[in-house]
Amino acid sequence: MKKFSAIAPAKINLTLKVAPLAEDKNKHEVETVMQTVTLHDTLFVSIPENEADELEVVNKRNRKINDAYGIKESGVQTFKEGNLEVSIVIDDLTGQNLKINGEDNLVTKAFCACAKKANLAKEMHIEVLLEKNIPAQAGLGGGSSDAAAALAIAKELFGLSDDVIAEIAAELGSDIAFFLNGGRAKMAGDGSVTTETLDSLKCPVLLVRPNDGVSTAECYAKFDELNGAINGDGDKCAAPQNGAINGDGGKFAAAENASVELQNDLQEAAVSLCPEIKEVLNLLSENCGSKNVLLCGSGSCCFGICESFDQARKLASLASKQGYWSRACSCVNLKGTLKN
Repeated sequence: MKKFSAIAPAKINLTLKVAPLAEDKNKHEVETVMQTVTLHDTLFVSIPENEADELEVVNKRNRKINDAYGIKESGVQTFKEGNLEVSIVIDDLTGQNLKINGEDNLVTKAFCACAKKANLAKEMHIEVLLEKNIPAQAGLGGGSSDAAAALAIAKELFGLSDDVIAEIAAELGSDIAFFLNGGRAKMAGDGSVTTETLDSLKCPVLLVRPNDGVSTAECYAKFDELNGAINGDGDKCAAPQNGAINGDGGKFAAAENASVELQNDLQEAAVSLCPEIKEVLNLLSENCGSKNVLLCGSGSCCFGICESFDQARKLASLASKQGYWSRACSCVNLKGTLKN
């Protein structure tokens, strides 16, 4: 039986500039700087090669599902396309009781797309255990990163080239291309075009998510509503919205040989959809300085750059006591990649 495992890191957006939606386009043009962090999901993949392997996989899956202290998901989701069958079980460690439709899951789509590109001639069953630490509807890119990790496995499994993997990533979703390389990078277009690779920051980060999430589609729709909807040429980004809510701010704690001014044009739209975001930003601003605080992507998670990891851990504990999901982590040069 073939077995693989891969890491799928979360990301934060240090800047996110969004242009009004042009009449001839169905996606917004963006300019963004993304940075991966140590918070990550893990994919465990098994490919049975005979009946004994298949029985072992099913028995292991059932033990996991029935473990009262393990997986909260009610069962396995199976999707078949052509000669490929993908079974996926979500091990939800976020506390959200995630239930993701197998057909819509980007991990499933990634494996199916790669099998199609490889002209898979024989029937194959891929068993996936997706260990979720990255919350959904948080702006942390969990689904996209999971897809990039699946592509890293599929590249090895099907013998596909980097160019083919990049092509599939672009077809599946805008953020996936970033996670194929990770670290820190400037992205443009719909977010899938790398314009510059930057040195990864090395600093502690606190992530705090309100109880409610924000749909990416709804956030962009609200952005359009707040910024006059359709623009004829769509060539200008919206007015800057930084993380300042209150407080005196201070210098950017992570600026090691890099000048970074945090900015997110979606912040106003996200707050209007989830007012609790403002409370989280205030909490972070009071402890990290308003210039070190921002919404993650389309939200609802927010981040604060901390002076030390010890400070991040203490603030995570404080946020948790107030009922928020929170994690202390660090910026890191990490991509969706196979584990050794």
